[in-house]
Amino acid sequence: GSGPCESAGKDVNTIDSNATTSYGILRIQMATWDGWSLASGITGSPDTNDDAIQMAEWAIMNGRIAA
Repeated sequence: GSGPCESAGKDVNTIDSNATTSYGILRIQMATWDGWSLASGITGSPDTNDDAIQMAEWAIMNGRIAA
């Protein structure tokens, strides 16, 4: 079955409905990652689980996404 999120807990890069690739376990698009990286000072890659989780925590704490 599927997991608790769209990626089902797998590190996947997929083409979304807007024809843009989403990266990593949280399926973050690069334009989003780049904007959040600039705003947060967090670097790394959405393909790296620890980086993606750190960015997601920042995004939640800063109202960029709803928990």
